[in-house]
Amino acid sequence: MHRLPGAAATREKQGELNRECHALLYAVYGNERQLKAFRELRAQVKRYERRQSTSRRIEMSKTGLWLCAGYVLLIAACVAYAFSLDEAKGRHVILQLPIVLQAALADALGMSGRLFTMSWPIAYLVLASPVLLLLYGAGVVCDYLANTDL
Repeated sequence: MHRLPGAAATREKQGELNRECHALLYAVYGNERQLKAFRELRAQVKRYERRQSTSRRIEMSKTGLWLCAGYVLLIAACVAYAFSLDEAKGRHVILQLPIVLQAALADALGMSGRLFTMSWPIAYLVLASPVLLLLYGAGVVCDYLANTDL
C-alpha cells in the first residue's frame, strides 16, 4: 500500500494518496477518537499548506545574477587591461568599451556634455547601473519562461 504514494507523479497526488491510505487504516479499526485526531491534524496541515502557497518567498534570479556577473567581469577585464597599457589613447578606448552603447545613447539624448565632466568611476556607475538592472530583468523573464508551461 505504501508503494502507491511513492509512485505518484506529483507531490499533491502523493499527499492525497498518503492521506487516503491513513484514513483507510484508521477507519478499519473503527477508533473514532483516532479518526477525529486525524481529521483535526489534517485540517491544521491544510491551513499551513494554504498559508505557505499564498506567501511566496522572493527568490533571486540565478540567470539574472549570471548575466550581471558576466557584465561586471567584462568591465573588470577592460579596466584591468586598460590600466596595463602605457599609452593614454589606448587606455581611453579600452575604458570606453563596456559603456560605449550607453554613452552613444546619452549623446543621442543630448547629455554628452555631462559625460565629459564625469570621472571614469562615476561614468561606470551612472551608465552601467541601468544595464545591470536590464540584464537582471532579462534573467527574471528567462527564468519565468523556463518555469512556465506555454
